[in-house]
Amino acid sequence: MGGVSYVAGLPDGVPFGVPLAPREKAIRESAILRRLIQSASTLAELAATEDFARLAHDVESMKSLIAAREEIEADGSLESIDREHAGYVKNLDALSIRFGIRDLDERTGGFQLGEVVTLIARTGVGKSAIAQNVIGNVLARYLDSGVVFFSLEMPRIQAFERQLQIYGRRKRDEVIWAYRRGDKSAIGAEEFLAGYKDRLTIIDTPGITLAEIQRRVSAMQALKRVKPVRLVVIDYLGISAVVQGILLWWSERRK
Repeated sequence: MGGVSYVAGLPDGVPFGVPLAPREKAIRESAILRRLIQSASTLAELAATEDFARLAHDVESMKSLIAAREEIEADGSLESIDREHAGYVKNLDALSIRFGIRDLDERTGGFQLGEVVTLIARTGVGKSAIAQNVIGNVLARYLDSGVVFFSLEMPRIQAFERQLQIYGRRKRDEVIWAYRRGDKSAIGAEEFLAGYKDRLTIIDTPGITLAEIQRRVSAMQALKRVKPVRLVVIDYLGISAVVQGILLWWSERRK
């Protein structure tokens, strides 16, 4: 290999202060690729000689090499997860959404982007009100983000009125009388409209499906009718959609 002097000079090409883990990974991957190239050449020769017993053995060896490559990529060690968790915690505020309801936030830490949160309770206990309070908190806290509210239980006029009540901390009668007098500024309606412009969209299309909801949100963002959507609220799809979702999950599981 060049003698002792060559071996002694190998560290000269390694930069100091650079993490070793990426270099170690690259070396291991290169070694696996070299072995795969050698095995592929051997397989071609064995196929020509029709030595199927040896061919099957070498194919399994190649599978083991590929599995080793996947194991390098998917490091599941506790040390690796600990490093990943440390980075996650540092960026937690940017990755999570607070409900704005103290007890819920203390017990859950809010919810993470990409999560689906379902509020389940009997009729008339305030599920819609809780959801709209969350909408108000998200819009107040994340000024560069948008929310799309699919109000499938109440007309959009009622949803708008309730959101205005939450924003201005007003009773319904106060909102109604202010609009009748033409004095919307008295209840903060003008400030509400200016602050939520391009940030809150309320849709009350009846019978809309989850696939249609996804298309509508994507289209609104593509047309820039709403700022980057951070939260989608659906109130509510009904039990039939839940049953359909369970059946779809079960059919996929059986495959």
